[in-house]
Amino acid sequence: MLITAEIGINHQGKLDTAIDMIGRAKEAGADIVKFQKRDVDRVYTPEDLATPCKSPWGGTVEDKVRGRELSWDDYVEIAGVCAKEKVGWAASCWDVGSLVQLEKLFGGEIAYHKVAAALTGNEAFLSTVAAFGRLTVISTGLCRDLFDVRRVASLFESRGCPYVLLHSTPHYPTPHRLLNLAIIGELIREFHSWPSCRGVGYSGHESGFWPTLQAAAYGATYIERHFTLDRQAYGADQGCSLEEGEYLEMTSQLRLVSTVQGSRHKGLDGTEKRPQTGMGKV
Repeated sequence: MLITAEIGINHQGKLDTAIDMIGRAKEAGADIVKFQKRDVDRVYTPEDLATPCKSPWGGTVEDKVRGRELSWDDYVEIAGVCAKEKVGWAASCWDVGSLVQLEKLFGGEIAYHKVAAALTGNEAFLSTVAAFGRLTVISTGLCRDLFDVRRVASLFESRGCPYVLLHSTPHYPTPHRLLNLAIIGELIREFHSWPSCRGVGYSGHESGFWPTLQAAAYGATYIERHFTLDRQAYGADQGCSLEEGEYLEMTSQLRLVSTVQGSRHKGLDGTEKRPQTGMGKV
């Protein structure tokens, strides 16, 4: 099982906070830390940027989105910290230009490329990331149905690019009644035999973490959960994030789920207590 701590933008645009979170996420049991990168001028229109919005950075959307964005120089430092900490890292890019720059600067250093749910309908983005041929983790939260998931997977199959499909939902946080975890089994049955599929996982946005354990029990082998230092801090992702203590408890329980699942083989291992004489007689 591979567990990713989605730091995302919970660092609030502060490099020192991001670095602190890397170490804390590792201590909490994460294998990989993931961030987000976007070119603000490509992702947002001038009208979007001028929209009033109160935030710690100012009174417009532009103040907010520029204030919380880390620079490429910051990511060079992050890459060095992750190498020193011996923890993998990745970033969800929100535009083709950022994706190309991420590949150019870091290439094989990153654990995988990530396709956010909002970009599964962007053919140019999908084609660009698939052309790199690196492991790509794909959130399916905005795919309308299995046919839509097949469309995305087929593009990666056509390029021979290895990928993982994550079940997710686009609600932050997600009410338990909308989690629909049973689809994980359907995704496994549908895609396990596709040549370039490397697994099925779960990107959880619920409050708490017991549904994430259930996702693992259903067979999810890639787990992604948002990580924060303070769930009460400013930001849309904070409400579905786990603080360090909760994250550690979750990762410990996830490893236990993997242990108790065992295999589909039915048999005895030779260490069972011998039945007493006479047991089983009529």
